[in-house]
Amino acid sequence: TDKGEIFLDIVKRWQYLIDDAKGLSDPGKETFRMTATSSISQVFLPGICRKLYTSHPSLNLSIDSHHTRSSTELVSNNHYDLAFCSFIIPNQKVIGKALFKEELVIICSVEMAKKYPDPRKMVPEKRMFISWDTDSFVWEHFESGSADGLTLTSNTVDGIEYYLTEMDMWTLVPVSYAEYIARIFGLSVIPMKEHLQYRTTYSLQAAHNSNPLIEEAIEIMRDEAKKYDGIELI
Repeated sequence: TDKGEIFLDIVKRWQYLIDDAKGLSDPGKETFRMTATSSISQVFLPGICRKLYTSHPSLNLSIDSHHTRSSTELVSNNHYDLAFCSFIIPNQKVIGKALFKEELVIICSVEMAKKYPDPRKMVPEKRMFISWDTDSFVWEHFESGSADGLTLTSNTVDGIEYYLTEMDMWTLVPVSYAEYIARIFGLSVIPMKEHLQYRTTYSLQAAHNSNPLIEEAIEIMRDEAKKYDGIELI
């Protein structure tokens, strides 16, 4: 319910206060909080955490997953030190930096990839539309001409494997996430030959937050991104 959503937000705020209070009992153990959109958190955050722990064994890490709008608000209110997202929402309390851009590629079942090796011949009715940023909606509906065939729209990648395997659908996802999910669920990745589209990944931090771990985490993120073909650092 609407009231339930409001209450959940209040509960999360109390949890942040509780975590801060616990930190007072162990002042030598610093807590560094990060959040990211779902696809970024699954692909990149594990590697970032591993390297941060290697450099700072006593570091206490807290990670989470939020949409860009929620992340922007939470960073501005000091709930997180650092966020990774796919677009920028103007906010005077938040500093956003473009880190890299990556190609969107098609991901689908192995059977569909064999049937339609040419991306231009993919069946529009089998398309799952995921809006990665504010420009993708415009690109899809006015340039690709595929709007009439859209039957399923999602604002999250959670459970995407079900739609691709059980419902025999296809979709465009960033190349890093495509390789990640293809490896886990045995799916196929098909690069776009024409009309290349990109997702840009940004970092967000509060304007007054000078924690040195922020820049360290950002540099680790860039290093992790270098591992993928189809990603260009900014």
